[in-house]
Amino acid sequence: FFMTACRLDGKLGISGKGFGLVSGGLCGLTKTLNLEWDNVFARIVDLGPDKTPADSASIIINELFDPDCRIVETAYGPEGRVTLEALEAEGAYEEKNDQIDSSSVFLVAGGAKGVTAACVAELAAAHKCRFILLGRSEYQGGNEPIWATGIDDPAELKMAVMNQLKQSGETPTPKAVDKQFKSILSNRQISRTLKKIRETGSLAEYILADVTDRRTLKKKLAPVVEKLGAVTGIIHGAGVLADRRIEDKTINDFEAVYSTKVKGLEALLDCVETDRLTHLSLFSSAAGFFGNAGQSDYAIANEILNKSAYRFKTMYPDCHVSAFNWGPWDGGMVTPELKRMFAEKNIDVIPVKAGSQLFADELSSSDNTIQILVGSSMRAERQLSRSRLGSFRITRRLVADDNPFLKDHVIGENPVLPTVCAASWMAEACEMLYPGFSFFSATGYKMFKGIVFESTQAQQYILDIDEVEKNSSHIEFKVNISSRKKNGEPVNHYAAGIRLVSRIPEPPVYEKADFEVTKIIDGRQLYRDGTLFHGPNFQGIERVINLSEHRLTVECRLPEVAVRDQGQFRVGTFNPYAADIQFQCMLVWVRHYLNAASLPAEAQAAEHYMSVPAGRKFYVSLSVKNNGSASMTSDIISHDRDGRVYSRIQKAKVIISKQLDRLFPKAGKR
Repeated sequence: FFMTACRLDGKLGISGKGFGLVSGGLCGLTKTLNLEWDNVFARIVDLGPDKTPADSASIIINELFDPDCRIVETAYGPEGRVTLEALEAEGAYEEKNDQIDSSSVFLVAGGAKGVTAACVAELAAAHKCRFILLGRSEYQGGNEPIWATGIDDPAELKMAVMNQLKQSGETPTPKAVDKQFKSILSNRQISRTLKKIRETGSLAEYILADVTDRRTLKKKLAPVVEKLGAVTGIIHGAGVLADRRIEDKTINDFEAVYSTKVKGLEALLDCVETDRLTHLSLFSSAAGFFGNAGQSDYAIANEILNKSAYRFKTMYPDCHVSAFNWGPWDGGMVTPELKRMFAEKNIDVIPVKAGSQLFADELSSSDNTIQILVGSSMRAERQLSRSRLGSFRITRRLVADDNPFLKDHVIGENPVLPTVCAASWMAEACEMLYPGFSFFSATGYKMFKGIVFESTQAQQYILDIDEVEKNSSHIEFKVNISSRKKNGEPVNHYAAGIRLVSRIPEPPVYEKADFEVTKIIDGRQLYRDGTLFHGPNFQGIERVINLSEHRLTVECRLPEVAVRDQGQFRVGTFNPYAADIQFQCMLVWVRHYLNAASLPAEAQAAEHYMSVPAGRKFYVSLSVKNNGSASMTSDIISHDRDGRVYSRIQKAKVIISKQLDRLFPKAGKR
């Protein structure tokens, strides 16, 4: 175990209030070690200021026993237990702000070369303003030796450097050649950046300064501010990498990486009047939000920048504050070798034009999103280090009050756990153990004794998971859910084989879909007349479009189930509320042809390819395999209008009983 406990704000620093910023770096450290150390359970816990020592001890112990390895950071505050999640941004940048004009002056660290320079040039093109570029490279004002002028080919330029060193009496060692070669290239890059900015009508000056040396920085900045005006915006794009696993890091590695980001920000803020700032833009990294193997120091530093952005916005609410959590760029510190490595691992890089345009649009927008994740997470497919097959036992407290959706799944007088929730429970428990792998299929699903929420119901349930097969592409488990009677006797409830995969296959096309409208039944009628007992959170059937002795086609739309109603059965890779509609179709067929109620009991196999989009129309096609007085078996496929399969179930079986009729109430008789 590797656990860090800190006191930020009970919200992992996003409130911007009441915490030490440096402690925020522990989030980046923990998330990185979670990736570097495969056999170690890593977790950070942010204990809100209201948590007593007794509260804190209890929280830490509970987190140590949490089986969900997908979660690395948690916080406890006024809103209860929370974590952070990345959500896809919606909409375009429509409304522009009026904070940037010709008098705006941006102080830019690391802005003369690389991706920061590209971003600044794009901003200059959008707003003719003023820029003070800081860098650690010597700049000869665009001048270069006559012998190097016009030589663009790297090999030819290095040869020219060697000849010049020989002519001057120096030994052209590889180190000496490389130093002068890089100096010439650096000078050219700075010249191109200044030229590009000035061509937009903007003003730009370059200062040679170490961003961490605030005393020298202040001294060199003073005359430029006198010339261009007081600084109104900061763009902190400076950064250094020293990638190694944490056990191989040196103090010098850490200091170089950490200081450039964290002490650099402190120095920049110390050199300006913060009350005058209209913009604070920090170049953070996806390595901070997600962690990244080999970059513990970089993740620490960038997470401190992320937390600093929230703090600064709280202190200066009128300032536009942004922490850009960039993935890898197609340029900058991403060398051709790194780019090839990213391609091999299916990690996308950010095109320079698209990334710099996004940066300029964000600073120009009247909306202000404080933390923005751009591009890939930089996390490659997870490699399994545990070669031995393992066994796990996970316990869960299960009561109706914790799962509001159960009010819509009542049979008779008692809430009943939907069979699809049991399947979801087993699938998600396996996913918890292996982040990076997703549920794809289940085999041999059986319900032995369903869970009914009544006075005699057990409140503690046991999930036993045994690994059957494991490699880099898939993992197979044997899973069983049970409880114990008061006398200790075990009661089996559900069992199945679960398969996780590193990559879900492309969905197949169901070519036998029948969309001919021959028998229309309004879905609302099915939920009113006792055919189906399901309440609003499960009412996804809009209408039956055809029905025969051998098949059934139903038109559906997935209901929106509020997160608060989902309780312990959240929508994830597997959506139990969508899957339930497939089983409802069996109940519809049985009612129509056998005039009886029925309940799901087992399924030979099931495959899940992709989630049904919320609010979009989809179809369920049922094909009857066999039926009798006691049971009915069918194949059920959920698909779109083009036949693309969302999920499919083979040989699903329901138990038929007319005695169940009295438990399926008609509308108004609940």
